[in-house]
Amino acid sequence: MELKKLDVPTTSITEVKKSPMDVFNQAREAGTAVYVFNREKVAGVMLTQEQYEKLLQELHALRARPIVEEIEEPAVEGLEEFLHIMRQALITGASISAKNLDERMVALGFITRKTGFGGVVDMISEL
Repeated sequence: MELKKLDVPTTSITEVKKSPMDVFNQAREAGTAVYVFNREKVAGVMLTQEQYEKLLQELHALRARPIVEEIEEPAVEGLEEFLHIMRQALITGASISAKNLDERMVALGFITRKTGFGGVVDMISEL
């Protein structure tokens, strides 16, 4: 397995100890954080105060967005009713015949009838 070179600036913990300001300048010039390695493993990431505050602002903006966007109306009439029936059947453990399920699916726009041998698995996969 070939290791990929990081597309971001890197430095060693020794360089950070020698001159942390050089690492901050490196981050500022690159416009991104600098990965700090200690014994060939990432020990941390250094970025400027401005970069850190920008990340915090972006994080707060993302968290302020509404989580659920409005759901568009179903494209097929009767799909919501079919979904409700299927949920009830799954919750209560009620059985629904493959023929009945197939007919409802075809009526809602599914392409082919699949009531033959092995068709039930195909129908469930389509759902």
